[in-house]
Amino acid sequence: MKKVIYCFSGKPVWNHSCIGCNACVVYCPKDLYRWSAALHGGKVLSDEMYKKMTEVHTDCGDGTSYGYGLMIFDGSEGRVYMHSGSTPRFLCHVMYSTQRELLLALMSNHASESLFSVAKDVSNKILQEIDKR
Repeated sequence: MKKVIYCFSGKPVWNHSCIGCNACVVYCPKDLYRWSAALHGGKVLSDEMYKKMTEVHTDCGDGTSYGYGLMIFDGSEGRVYMHSGSTPRFLCHVMYSTQRELLLALMSNHASESLFSVAKDVSNKILQEIDKR
């Protein structure tokens, strides 16, 4: 996988001000990238379980589908898996393009829906730079 990492602290932070399924642990984008790379790189799940996770289980009919814990898009760049999560103060977004083997992990300390747009813009810029080479 191509590595594009921006990280400021590198250490997990325990955030006592939030409650949710994220266990109130906030990591930097580098750790989010490493976890996602391990997940999509065959280091977390068996091949059989990964296949089940990445199969379309729900088709929304608008180009969006869902696997287990993943949004799935099929488009000109091949299959793309995405997952987002948020608390009242944080937002993260992970996108993995299977055709390009491009993994993008973004985090924000401001929970805003615009991070999805930022992720699309950043991934498009990265792909343009890759195509120039």
